[in-house]
Amino acid sequence: MIAAAKKCPTRRATPVSVAATQIVQAALREDVSVAELGKLAAADPIFALRVLAFVNSPLMGLRRRVDDVVQAASLLGLRGLRNIALSLVVAGFAGRSPGATLLLANCVRRAIAARHIGRALRGVDADLLFTTGLFLDVGLLVAPGDQIELAQQIGASPATWRVTRERAAGLLPHPQRGADLARDYGLADNITEALLHHHDADPPSERSMAAAWLAERCAGVFEGGDLEYHRARALQGGQRLGLDAKTVEGVLGSLPQEVAAFGTMLDQDMGEQLDLEALRSRAREELVQLNAQYESLVRALEDTIANQERLEQELRRANDRLERLASTDELTSVLNRRALEEALRRDLARADRDAKPLSVALLDVDHFKAVNDTWGHQTGDAVLAMVGRSLKDSLRVSDVIGRYGGEEFLCILPATDSGGALVVAERLRRVLCEQAVPTPAGTVHVTASFGVATATGPGCRNALSSIVSRADACLYRAKQGGRNRVVVDDEQSQASPTPDKPQPAA
Repeated sequence: MIAAAKKCPTRRATPVSVAATQIVQAALREDVSVAELGKLAAADPIFALRVLAFVNSPLMGLRRRVDDVVQAASLLGLRGLRNIALSLVVAGFAGRSPGATLLLANCVRRAIAARHIGRALRGVDADLLFTTGLFLDVGLLVAPGDQIELAQQIGASPATWRVTRERAAGLLPHPQRGADLARDYGLADNITEALLHHHDADPPSERSMAAAWLAERCAGVFEGGDLEYHRARALQGGQRLGLDAKTVEGVLGSLPQEVAAFGTMLDQDMGEQLDLEALRSRAREELVQLNAQYESLVRALEDTIANQERLEQELRRANDRLERLASTDELTSVLNRRALEEALRRDLARADRDAKPLSVALLDVDHFKAVNDTWGHQTGDAVLAMVGRSLKDSLRVSDVIGRYGGEEFLCILPATDSGGALVVAERLRRVLCEQAVPTPAGTVHVTASFGVATATGPGCRNALSSIVSRADACLYRAKQGGRNRVVVDDEQSQASPTPDKPQPAA
């Protein structure tokens, strides 16, 4: 289906392309008839001449000459007339410069190849494929004024590597630019999709889009680089679409002559159109040898771009690692204070939103100064590392543990009320009592005192300072009450009993 007609743009339009644009606009209407388009064609002498030239050219293969424009329009049909109009519009974009002539020939080559492929495939509209093929490379032809020279240089390079060169130069790739132009002209969605994907490594699943993909490969055989390599790609592409080698070779064999004939119909010089045998002969000449060398350089450029993308991924991974290092306490491998407070703000906001409780358990290693004084700071560090490891191993995945400062650790317990927090803190206290740190002079046992506080949403989003202060006050009461115990900031909860207290010495 053809999309609803839009006001067609007139980019670098010549008088011919303005007249042709009117035909395109009319052809896009759902209710238009061939007779109406025939009258429009007859009303413009230049367009009428182009229609007659096309109908009487070898491209149509008629046995008798047609001199009546209305009759010619009837033979062409709606899409045939639209294709001639679009061809004139595209030719109007090209102008007469040598570089633009090459770009126009590239567009026409793809249109003719697409039509041949459409005729060879079942269930595909060959006239619609001509339109698609005509726009495959048009993105280079309509490059902005300050990019025209570069676009012409890219259009003269091997087709396989044009998108790579555009990316390297910071240009909008021609598939996207061509798709944008197709939308401007109100062409069907499957045409714009075909333009976006005609350089894909694999053919699209939709049949007409796959035909356009193969047309790109067939046209690329004539556009520089390693001839046999590109010919093999075209044959392989045809095989993937169910076309035998003879059919694809037939398309390749007809392209040079038909591109030149179409140029005559457009009154445009398409430049020298060499067949495959002439291209093979020229491949022995220095110019094409240099072109093949150039293709090798572009392949290296693509490898460079790929390496750059890999380096960017590695940089992102390195940044992630740095972020983790920046948020981790080096000695204990738990969160540092900055990251811990960020996590507490996040979990308080979540508790506020979900109207759930959140508890924190602030703990302090008992008699830690005595451990350092008696056994040395190296043993003290080993004790802190043991505490951090034991707490991580004993908490849920959703809980958060961090070093709050010195020998103090803070545990964040989401979705946990004061009663549950008391149970968790008591379990952690017992775990630490059972741990031992070996030293050359014996083992060191330590205990810890806990202060627990709870906040409940809604309304707890900004409770960071108060919940930590209340936990700290309970920790102080635990220390004052004999250490190695848990005190909860809740009148209904009781402090845990104090077991026999191990000494900080072995």
